[in-house]
Amino acid sequence: MGNDDEKKPRGKAKKKHAGGRPTLYKPEYATEAHIKKFIAHCKRNEQIVTLCGYAVYIDVVEETFLLWKKAHPKFISTIERIKQISKNQLFQGGLDKSLSGRIVKLGLSANHGMNEKTETEHSGGINVIINN
Repeated sequence: MGNDDEKKPRGKAKKKHAGGRPTLYKPEYATEAHIKKFIAHCKRNEQIVTLCGYAVYIDVVEETFLLWKKAHPKFISTIERIKQISKNQLFQGGLDKSLSGRIVKLGLSANHGMNEKTETEHSGGINVIINN
C-alpha cells in the first residue's frame, strides 16, 4: 500500500553547499598576466607593490591569502612573486633615492623580515688571579 504523504524524488538532487561563504578566488589571480596588471595599476597610481596593495586591488582582506595558499597551490607563486617585486622596488627606490630611507627601512622590515642589526664580536680571555 502506497502512502501519498511520502516524498518522491523529482529530477536530479541538488548538490549541497559545503557551508560558509563561497570563495572569492579566481584562477586568474595566479597568472603572470594578472600580476602585470596589478603592477601597471601601482605604477599609474604611484604606489609601491605590496601584498596589502594586491589585497586591496582584488578586494579581499590580506588574511584571505593564507587560506588561498592552502587551497590553491599555484597562488603561492603569486604571493612570492609580489613579495620579490616589492622587495626589489624598495631596494631600487632606496638606491636611486626616489623613496625615503625611512620608508625603505620600514617596508623591508615590516614586509620582508629584514632588520638592521649590529654584530659585536667579543674576543680575548678573562684573566683570573686567585690569591691565597
